[in-house]
Amino acid sequence: MEYTYKEILKKYDYEDPEQIFEAIEKSEDPVSFEMLYMIVLWKTNRLIHSDDLKQIKEKIKALRLNPQTEYNRNDVEELLTLLLKTKGIRLPMASTILHFYFPDVFPIIDQRAYRAAYSWDFSQKYSDEGYKRAAKTEYPKQMTLKGDAAIKKAIGLYFGYIKQCKEIISKLKPELNLGMKDIDRLLYTMNALSKIPVNY
Repeated sequence: MEYTYKEILKKYDYEDPEQIFEAIEKSEDPVSFEMLYMIVLWKTNRLIHSDDLKQIKEKIKALRLNPQTEYNRNDVEELLTLLLKTKGIRLPMASTILHFYFPDVFPIIDQRAYRAAYSWDFSQKYSDEGYKRAAKTEYPKQMTLKGDAAIKKAIGLYFGYIKQCKEIISKLKPELNLGMKDIDRLLYTMNALSKIPVNY
């Protein structure tokens, strides 16, 4: 089947993230441990464990004090490094935490969104069959985060993905007024519509 990109976005059926955005907005302590766990459980069914959670909270709070359309890369890398050193957090989860606190800047990355972002030509109309034929670029399997070099590589992958998302948003401008808050929803749904299996 063929769909316009507007139609694809309307078919997004993952658990509604707006309730978490609303909870963060209304909370007296939006970077509380409870809020962090709410975000984690939205993405997966496991908890996280780290001695660095307090430091992670403080870094998120510091960035939120001065909202930007693009944050200093060194500050973001420091926060991502802390997140990725946390037991139970890999790049998809780390990006999810960033996304909920800075939705207009950081998209969620996972294998579905990554596949769509790097496989599909967004200058053409979407079709299930066309996407299945094109979907060749896969998220790196079994990405280990052991050691500083591996974490640095993962962070580089994420910054490359952010750049790719910005280019997709620009390409879709005539048809769809899309932002970073919605781009991963579009990418996720494209993959879901094609029914390409997820490799856990």
